Amino acid sequence: MILTASNSTYVGTQAFSSINNDFVIGFLSGVVSSVLVTIFFRYLDSRKEARMYLNQTANFIHRLDKIYHGFGPLTDTINETYDFLMENEWPERFRWIKLNAKEKALEKAFRESLKNFFGDIYNLSQIGNNNFNNEEKEQRMKAGKADAKKSWNAIYQYYEDVIKYIRKK
Repeated sequence: MILTASNSTYVGTQAFSSINNDFVIGFLSGVVSSVLVTIFFRYLDSRKEARMYLNQTANFIHRLDKIYHGFGPLTDTINETYDFLMENEWPERFRWIKLNAKEKALEKAFRESLKNFFGDIYNLSQIGNNNFNNEEKEQRMKAGKADAKKSWNAIYQYYEDVIKYIRKK
């Protein structure tokens, strides 16, 4: 092929077009791969955050267990447990922490059982502070203790389920 002025312009345009196509394809593949890598690492971070959240709930229950099953008269234990629940921040799951279906079920069980236990402990603390006659106070305390024990068993069941789940992962 003999290069002429019109030919060289055509060859130059083809070469420039090829370079542009290569650049666009390279740029787009870079953007796509960086988006995929970002999504992948965000998923990994989310799994890590979910595990940390579940560990926080288990640690919270462990600390609560030490107080609730502590030594001393029952009224002191009730008041200490109530104070612990009021003064300590309950584990919080932030919006960006994504839980799978099993983890959501565990979290729901934790929230419900802890809320019920808190209510039972609050009621027990109020019975101890009110001026009921001894028989009425004793009956209310007995019923309140049974409710608190039932709520505590639900919390402890959650604790065992979370420990099994975390160890399985």
